[in-house]
Amino acid sequence: QHGDLLQRIGILRKQLAFEMGIVVPSARIRDNIQLPAGEYAIKLRGVRVAGAELMPRHLLAVDTTSTAVPIEGLPTRDPSFGISAYWITPERRSEAESAGYQVVDAATVLTTHLMETIRTHAAELLTRQSVREMLDGLRETHPALVEDVVPAKLGLGAVHRVLQRLLREGIPVRDLVSILEALSDPADQTKDPEVLAEHVRKDVA
Repeated sequence: QHGDLLQRIGILRKQLAFEMGIVVPSARIRDNIQLPAGEYAIKLRGVRVAGAELMPRHLLAVDTTSTAVPIEGLPTRDPSFGISAYWITPERRSEAESAGYQVVDAATVLTTHLMETIRTHAAELLTRQSVREMLDGLRETHPALVEDVVPAKLGLGAVHRVLQRLLREGIPVRDLVSILEALSDPADQTKDPEVLAEHVRKDVA
């Protein structure tokens, strides 16, 4: 309430869309009385894929260097990266930063965790319809390239599976021109998405 969480998530979606080259679906936020107070869950198509517990009115001091000395607070782990951390009261912020900790508020903890979860599940978020829309957009600027590959050599499903494999390996798919150019020649010999993805990795990774 009275916070900027919704605004942060909107910015996050735009950032990830630019970074990874996919359309990030809108996030629906709702209260769930079945969860313990302070806990949140991140669901993908109704299935919980991540979650953690936050301490309202506290800050998270994260030991990003793994060398910071212990400080007064509630020991925990940063939910995004599993790094050792402490929940501390706001008045201990300066003390924690002086000791080498990175200090963030609860909303930042949640949005960072959401961002990393989206990165992890990017392949699942990329739908066949999204790929069609990406190709339709590219067709306006590179019609010959798109027609040379889809559907002349590969079907929409094959391109979808190649892009999913790249995303699972953390390779962005925003440079669709280079990806299709990398697919054009090997698509004459094989339709195997794994083999095709390997060709793309060599050219664009």
